[in-house]
Amino acid sequence: MVYSTGSVHLTEPRRKEIMKLLNDRYKIETNENLLIFTSKYTDCEATARKLVGYYKSDRGLPVSKSMRPLKLIDIMKAAEHYGLPVTEEEIRLIFDSEGTRGRKSPRQLKMALLAIKAPNDMEEIIWRSTELSAYMDKWIRAIKSTTKLNS
Repeated sequence: MVYSTGSVHLTEPRRKEIMKLLNDRYKIETNENLLIFTSKYTDCEATARKLVGYYKSDRGLPVSKSMRPLKLIDIMKAAEHYGLPVTEEEIRLIFDSEGTRGRKSPRQLKMALLAIKAPNDMEEIIWRSTELSAYMDKWIRAIKSTTKLNS
């Protein structure tokens, strides 16, 4: 269905705002740090989501089929349940939602990057890329070592 008849047209300022998002110099595919960050965080969240689902299933708890936000406490419980070699602090460094500028977690920065392309958050990803990658690499190594998926 094409929405045209009787629809409200975007004003010029709104059009410019949308075009700015599309033409932003921070396009993910042209910035190696943003691309690597996005890829690593996607791996972290996807594995955490699976781990939490398996944990809940093992415990006889309801497993959500929707893409509801992951709860930090559930990630911690699942990591403990499966004996992942990560600390609560290391899990917080990746999945917490409480950080402030300069100390935001990859989870917070991912939300800003993919949902609204917030320039300040993109800059933070770029200048903290080594630090953020180290946090996420630790999680990925822990998952691989626990599941014996090392290549």
